[in-house]
Amino acid sequence: MAFGLAHLGNLQTQALDVTLFQVYYAMAMGIYFAAVVIRTRSLWWAIFIHFIVFHFLYNTCYNKSMAYGIDFRKRVIAYKNSGHSKQETCKVF
Repeated sequence: MAFGLAHLGNLQTQALDVTLFQVYYAMAMGIYFAAVVIRTRSLWWAIFIHFIVFHFLYNTCYNKSMAYGIDFRKRVIAYKNSGHSKQETCKVF
């Protein structure tokens, strides 16, 4: 839970709703990784899963919006209204 709460510092650079989602997500992932370590009795599986999740799955348009403080809802609306692909919508912002 401490890892999730540490993300509250992001309030300085991004919107409240984005930060609260990030805090919740970090807490949930921290609990999941703790369960993996307890179940496997190895830190390596948690490290591997963390790498897969954050390198391949989390590297999305949404991740960029969190990093740059862009409201995710505006991206979704622009994406749905544009008729373009996700990659083209990400380039707009």
